[in-house]
Amino acid sequence: TICGLFGFELDNFERAEVQKATRRLLEHEKRFLERGLRNFLIYKDMFLKSVYRAGLPEILIYLPIIESGCSPRARSRAGAVGLWQLMPSTAYDYHLRIDYWVDERKDPVKSTEAALKYLKRLFGYYGNWELALAAYNAGPANINRAIAMGKTRDYWILRKRGVLSRETSWYIPRFYAIVRIAENPAEFDLNIENAGKKFTFQVLELEKSLSIRELCRRAGIPYSEIRFLNPELRRAITPPGRRYNLKIPAGSLAPFLSAYHGIKKEYIEDVAVYTVRSGDTIGEIAERFGTSPSLIKLINGLRGSLIYAGQELVIPVKEGGLINKVPIRNNFRNYSSLISSSIRYTIRRGDTLWDIAKRYRIEMEVLLALNGIGYNEVLMPGNEILIPVNPLLSP
Repeated sequence: TICGLFGFELDNFERAEVQKATRRLLEHEKRFLERGLRNFLIYKDMFLKSVYRAGLPEILIYLPIIESGCSPRARSRAGAVGLWQLMPSTAYDYHLRIDYWVDERKDPVKSTEAALKYLKRLFGYYGNWELALAAYNAGPANINRAIAMGKTRDYWILRKRGVLSRETSWYIPRFYAIVRIAENPAEFDLNIENAGKKFTFQVLELEKSLSIRELCRRAGIPYSEIRFLNPELRRAITPPGRRYNLKIPAGSLAPFLSAYHGIKKEYIEDVAVYTVRSGDTIGEIAERFGTSPSLIKLINGLRGSLIYAGQELVIPVKEGGLINKVPIRNNFRNYSSLISSSIRYTIRRGDTLWDIAKRYRIEMEVLLALNGIGYNEVLMPGNEILIPVNPLLSP
């Protein structure tokens, strides 16, 4: 039996397109399928609770398998990120934070809530799940264009009339195929043992920034477990300027509380971006900004003290430091206006983020925050990024 159909037609599982998609997955994508199903078991309970709360069909819990292989760290060529492969524009619409410190598209709980809200909105607009899911894949504008060209709101007829992209024309058959396989993995001879790993946690509320590695060391919990539960964190330090709810392993609250009260807290008011000059050392920069070399290395992910001219460092600025004497450019807030006036840019051979930022006359930090990427991110030709454009300044 197929779980929680509510709005889905059972007969669609028997369509020839779904049978073909099933064969393709089993014959050509078996490794992806097994990995996705193993990952799915980690998050299944959380997915189920979320769809029940949202009042949506249970069948939607399988969507992250087709989207990301159920990996919160997955990133597409187009810049979609996380379990549900959310684009920056969708993330901001649903109040997910993307900046130097975090990318909440990677947060399993918050991204799931955002994706389900988006799916509910799409279903309310289209009135059937095939079109809603197609719009989730291709974007509502493309599906509306296909409806206008195909003169029908029936997904299967649009598919036959060739007005959908190849990816979207196979997206729904692949979804039905994955649901069918995931409901009966033994029938298809799949190995999906996941060693019993589950996404279960408690929350530790942190009032100030601190080193996550040091917190784990004092609590006696492997750092990898915190990384697993908090994939949205992009640094080994919790974000400054606000309280942060850190997910910790279920049953570990006592040692973490003890560690938290004994650990040094970092009182960071904000951060500044500093470009290293010839002859600079981390110690001199730290003294200039009224901070410590160890904190600069922690925030920037530096293992040693080697820096080079032209390198950009994010510098913590504490109360009483030089906050009023340096430009604070890494203060990411409210990017909805940037998203509304952005273009999609395809990376070409030889492009660097620095060159792109300079060409479009935007700050590097804005470009990074808008796309949820880091300074050291390697982008390949064909990758797509969003670029906020001021029509008066664009090249």
